Amino acid sequence: MIKHASLFAVILCFATQGVFGQNKGFMGREFWATFTENIVKPEDTALHVVLVSSTDDTIQMRHIGTGSVKIYVTKANVPRRAYFNRVLWLNQLSVGAQPTGVRITSKRDIQVFAVNPASGSSDNTVLLPTDYLEFGQDYIVSGLAGIASRPAQVAILAIDPGVTTVGILPSIPVTGFSIGGFQINLNYGTTFLLSALDTGSFAGSTIQVINSCKRVAVFTGGKCNSNGNSISCDGCDATFEQLIPTLYYAKSYLVPAVPDNNGHTIQIVAKYNNTDITLNGAPLVSLNAGEYYDYNYNGNSDYLIEANNPVGLTQSTLSFGCAGHPQQFGDPSILNIANSEEGVKEAYLGLYDDAFYQQYAKITCQSSTPPIININGIPMVPIGGYQSLTQGGKTYYTGYTKLPTRKSYKFTSSTPFQGYYYGMGNKESVATCFAAALVNRNTDFNFDPKFVCDPSEPFTFTAIGDSVSNIKWEFGDGNSAANNPSIYSFANPGIYKVKLLSFRSSPFCKADTIEKTVSVYKRPANVLPPDTMPCVGTFYKLTIPTISGTSYLWSDGGSSLDRTFLTSKNLKLTITDSNNCQTIDSINIQYQECNFQTLKLANVFTPNKDGKNDEWRIISEGYSSVKTVIYNRWGQLVYSYDALIDPQWNGTMHNKGFTKCPDGVYYYSIVAYNKFQNAERLVKGSIQLIGGN
Repeated sequence: MIKHASLFAVILCFATQGVFGQNKGFMGREFWATFTENIVKPEDTALHVVLVSSTDDTIQMRHIGTGSVKIYVTKANVPRRAYFNRVLWLNQLSVGAQPTGVRITSKRDIQVFAVNPASGSSDNTVLLPTDYLEFGQDYIVSGLAGIASRPAQVAILAIDPGVTTVGILPSIPVTGFSIGGFQINLNYGTTFLLSALDTGSFAGSTIQVINSCKRVAVFTGGKCNSNGNSISCDGCDATFEQLIPTLYYAKSYLVPAVPDNNGHTIQIVAKYNNTDITLNGAPLVSLNAGEYYDYNYNGNSDYLIEANNPVGLTQSTLSFGCAGHPQQFGDPSILNIANSEEGVKEAYLGLYDDAFYQQYAKITCQSSTPPIININGIPMVPIGGYQSLTQGGKTYYTGYTKLPTRKSYKFTSSTPFQGYYYGMGNKESVATCFAAALVNRNTDFNFDPKFVCDPSEPFTFTAIGDSVSNIKWEFGDGNSAANNPSIYSFANPGIYKVKLLSFRSSPFCKADTIEKTVSVYKRPANVLPPDTMPCVGTFYKLTIPTISGTSYLWSDGGSSLDRTFLTSKNLKLTITDSNNCQTIDSINIQYQECNFQTLKLANVFTPNKDGKNDEWRIISEGYSSVKTVIYNRWGQLVYSYDALIDPQWNGTMHNKGFTKCPDGVYYYSIVAYNKFQNAERLVKGSIQLIGGN
């Protein structure tokens, strides 16, 4: 079933809270609560919440309309029921604006659950921390139909000082208003109650803040909702859930089957035109902006809903006649389904009362292996084991367990997960998503490459989103830029937190802030020795050092750390470290014949300047130096030189040409050095000089 409501024409301010959701899920330090008529306990007309703190804490509840304050002291993971009585409300509940907003604050992280504890007609919702509402100005309503005397309802709560203008386009006639869209002005802490004029669901209705970036919290529900496809499915129950802003809609949802029941209904709402939706990869429906689709599922298997554009997804449990429980446990309850791509590793669940219920916790996650879940420090053992679902190359795991009567539970996991609570009583139920991460998808940025291996290599940062004309980059090293895209190089290796700030034109709007981590590495160092020229017939052995996380690949295909060479090679070595950074090293091994070295020495020379045999020349091969010393017969030094680089002896003292040496016998001593063999050769002898003085 597809239904549609056109989007209200307003000015929107989108931004992000971003990283918060990925880390803390529904844990926070500020929350807002209100109620529609459906969550008022008839005996006391009170607003009830359950507070669960991560550590010992002092929590304050303030009723904005009257200024009344209640203080509650909590212990770690011990639920605390809190409430405001009817006598504190300024007006009786009625359609329209009324000051029923309650602000809940704590010193440390807590989770808060708002509860309708009415006997036989209960429901609850996890409250969203205001971090998630920081820029939530746009909602599309989900919900079930009511009946004429007990209709569907929506509560809109203004949580910022001053006046907040809200545009509403209901999908059904509203009590007190003509058909069509309208605007309302809400003061701080004031709730506007929408109530259906007759039967019908508010699903597809749009709620949007106009001309400002002020915040609202929106709650959906009904005083009497039935969910089923036959006369036997007419069980009626109240429903209640805080809506998630469209800012956090996603493209992928793993839908959990309701434990101990034979089916449920999911409601999909579309934010954009041409939204194509699949179920386990098979086409399900196509929706345009503001349209919604109810899919009735019969069975007890989990399944994957995916879309090409972000969508919102809620689940409704069945009326008792259709629930399939042998004791007729269950009735309608509504809960948000969490994005399957994001999760948390820690969450709390606080229950108002479990005396009449069978409690279930359902865990889902995207992982290559089953998660390791602990509940209050005790490993969770799923009933029937974890079930897996593989779709599009990704694997998902689901499992559920019955919860003992304790009323509060701390969940920890090895893998980011989503958590759902289902409480089933005699012809009634409560349900909510208690563990999830909401991630902004309206403003984002990409960077390329994913990392660099040298500080001189640049990143390209590109901002994307609905409005990125006025931006600022903060690179995490003290530098910033304002261009898009921005090409930037870091001066030093390191891990940097890069922020994108996207500013809006409205003075009410804070900057969207997206933060991502980029890595600047240093390439691995060279490991090969210098080029070498070993002698033919010898082995040249090479050993590469073992470095943790580093791999090697030779250009001839080898990967050995120890190599022995007997012939000439010109090789390259690719060095890859644990960061996947690479360096190309090289070595040139050229074998040389080392046994051909010779010294050719004359025993007579005639330095008479006739152009013939005027120098005593040393002819050598295979040596890197030939150091020569010449003495006369009295042992006096005549000339000392290297015959490979210095002038040959011309028959004068010290070869300077000033003093000619007399005829006679002279003596030489030669040290010839071969660097490749690291060997020396000593040669001594005499020379006959004729034609001197």
